[in-house]
Amino acid sequence: MAIVVSADDPSGTSILLEPCQGSFYEDFQKSAFDAKLPIAILGAKNVNAEVERLKSAGVMIRPDLDKPEWGLKNMFEDGCGNLLMIDELS
Repeated sequence: MAIVVSADDPSGTSILLEPCQGSFYEDFQKSAFDAKLPIAILGAKNVNAEVERLKSAGVMIRPDLDKPEWGLKNMFEDGCGNLLMIDELS
């Protein structure tokens, strides 16, 4: 289980991520993961800075999923079987 909050607003919106073994969601999660589709897209003002911050915190960015021509980039695993993506806020 992981609770994710914004470094810019620690008291703002948070996301609870947890494994879904044994639930109805398990098949969907596996299908999305196998298809390399993100479960959630998180916004950042500066994606490059956020990616570097996450890397320095030990998060493994998945360069094998970095396909800008399809719009999918900066994807990482949350440790619970989900792929997440960071997108630049405009």
